[in-house]
Amino acid sequence: MNMTIRGCVALALAGWLSPVASGQETIWTEQGPRIELIAPNIAGPTQNIVPTTLNRYFGAAFGWKIPIADRLSPSAINLIVGNETNNETLKSLVASGVDLGRDELGDEGFRILSHEADGCRILIITANTPVGLKHGCQELMYFRTKAAENHVSVDWPLDVAMKPQIAYRGIYMLPIWSAYDSLESWKRVLEFNSELTLNRNWFWLDGFPVAGHPASSHGTDYHFERTVLASDENVQSLIDLVNSEAMKFYFGGGWLSWHHWEVVGQDLEKAREYYFDYLRAFKGVGGFYFEPTGEGTERADWLPGDSLQKMIGDLLEKDPEFEVAVAIGQFNNPDYLEIMSQLDPERAYWWWCWGDPLADKATEKYPSVLGWHTTNQMSAFHGRSAPPAPKDLKLAGFATSYDPGMGYGNPWNGWARMGVYEPRNFDPYTMPYFSHEYKFRERCWNVEQTDEQFAARMLRRLFDADMPPESIDNYLKLAAFCPNPVAAEPAAVERIAAFVSEHAGRGTPRNKDTLARMQEALDGIRKMKTEAEAAAAAK
Repeated sequence: MNMTIRGCVALALAGWLSPVASGQETIWTEQGPRIELIAPNIAGPTQNIVPTTLNRYFGAAFGWKIPIADRLSPSAINLIVGNETNNETLKSLVASGVDLGRDELGDEGFRILSHEADGCRILIITANTPVGLKHGCQELMYFRTKAAENHVSVDWPLDVAMKPQIAYRGIYMLPIWSAYDSLESWKRVLEFNSELTLNRNWFWLDGFPVAGHPASSHGTDYHFERTVLASDENVQSLIDLVNSEAMKFYFGGGWLSWHHWEVVGQDLEKAREYYFDYLRAFKGVGGFYFEPTGEGTERADWLPGDSLQKMIGDLLEKDPEFEVAVAIGQFNNPDYLEIMSQLDPERAYWWWCWGDPLADKATEKYPSVLGWHTTNQMSAFHGRSAPPAPKDLKLAGFATSYDPGMGYGNPWNGWARMGVYEPRNFDPYTMPYFSHEYKFRERCWNVEQTDEQFAARMLRRLFDADMPPESIDNYLKLAAFCPNPVAAEPAAVERIAAFVSEHAGRGTPRNKDTLARMQEALDGIRKMKTEAEAAAAAK
């Protein structure tokens, strides 16, 4: 049979091919799925990454899962995921002349292409690595399907190849500001990080009593020992989850600062052993994130940076896959910057979180510099809330934020503080955090993506196909109101409220959830407006 597929996969740096899609093929009706998955055979932590990624979403969003098959079916869409090295069906197709076109995809890119042969409709997701396959599955299910309550279809024909432009996509996570959250809540956040296609998770555990360390008080009666993160077993389960999603898990903390300082004082050997304790206690640790002094000022009594430089060098020498990120910026003195510039730029990154790395010319001092993407603009020197732009291709990457102390972009979910003794269990699908982080996600793959292109993709991601076209405009306008609800235009708020009221409870579980998030945001905006009016009247 003729299995030849002609398709150009010459990828520009932007990582996009113009997608070929003019029609639709049905993959689910009320009678059941009309699609079957022929999954790759992958060993190690990511062995289930393909069925897990697909069916976690299809199950939650639409209430059904893709059946697993081991051979082509003439009656279903055959979703074949992998490449000729890990999927026997694809191996046979390649032997018959199919060109998967993987050469330019790199480690994280993917290609999705449809094909028809001998009466079989075939949809291939191919990549060079498990993480590339995950990204391909995410592109298919989030942006290449159309769903309604009784029907789901996929774009057909389809030929699209993508790879990210921003290589390092980390996230700065501070559990200390929300220490009483449940283990399930932390897993939900980490799964969302995977949805955002992040590849490094900086999880601050300095101060928690794990790996034999004492619990920190950090000037408060905070009771770190009472949280679910005060358990080596629980922390290991988070590391295992991150690795199963083809991401890296970094332990984060101070270096002779913050909680680290409380435990080790100025003893350099204790300082080193504190971090080596993590490596002895846990498996699958991908790196460390260090936050020494420098946030707004440089502490006069801080020990010389050569101790940290030596620590990082020793870590990288012990494990050729290990990585390190260091918080650094405009407040650090030239001597310290010179010492830190001697690190290995292949696996040690400067996180220029105090200042603007481009305006401060940080890349002239060190080649591997990361920017900081925040949920709000805390100050003139704490990162920025804007997503990646073309100018940022000069950087090695970014770290975005899951910082309960910074907040999530709206005042009703609020700022935390040391001394929060109850769970917050924030859901990252909450407005405006979801769309704010998705804008970051999308710009990491295409720094030139327009607002109109973003809106079109978010319409697919959030709403059913039979919803009115103004749905996404209402959602994004409402998200824009969330950071400053008092300034929200009353007429627009009421118009969006009428839209939500009209469609609430309609459609797929995904559609219902989106509308419920919008209602939650409307309630929050109204609450903040009422409180502001009451405060003004009381003056």
